[in-house]
Amino acid sequence: MTKGGRSDANGRGASTGPDEVAALPFGSMVRFGRFIEFQGPSSVAEYEGMREAFLAEADRTGQGMDELHARLVEILSETDPIDLVARASLTYLHHNPDTYKEWQDDRSPAHVEFLALQALGVGSGEVNHVDPVRACELTFEAVEIVRDMFRSASMRYVAAAIAARRAQPLDPNIDHRLRAQLESLGVRGTGYGEHVERVLHGCFDPFETDCRDI
Repeated sequence: MTKGGRSDANGRGASTGPDEVAALPFGSMVRFGRFIEFQGPSSVAEYEGMREAFLAEADRTGQGMDELHARLVEILSETDPIDLVARASLTYLHHNPDTYKEWQDDRSPAHVEFLALQALGVGSGEVNHVDPVRACELTFEAVEIVRDMFRSASMRYVAAAIAARRAQPLDPNIDHRLRAQLESLGVRGTGYGEHVERVLHGCFDPFETDCRDI
């Protein structure tokens, strides 16, 4: 990463150049004050190479989602899931109001929400009493797994949009669908469908049982 230049009053780069330049495998990220731009490859061949590399990485990342989820369920089964979610809520989302800058922080309440959703799926049967130090280790591991799952889900959504764009280059719904899927990660789990299914079953299954009993 290189630095140089000054920004004008509007935050755009002055004639002296950008404030920072971060080289990437394909193109670079350039910052002009508070504005960040991606400068892509200059040729079609380089762009195609960038796209194929991204699709390959997204495919490898997606293959590990089942393993991540299995490990998360294993952690929640090993300890008290309610205690783990409570500890994650208190520690993961703790901010210093004097130094906290939202744009520098990628911690999201959605991460804890998804963790709580998975804990709900595991259930709160017999509580396993775990050493407090071990419980903290499992909490941090669970949070990191959820973060990895969110990153993987984002890459898979983008990769699916790229593939759909190849098949239907003029379909405007592709961009809308991608935006909705990416935004859903901020308020739900790694899949909107999973969230809807769990909420519907959680709300209506007990109601259906009561109706049948009556």
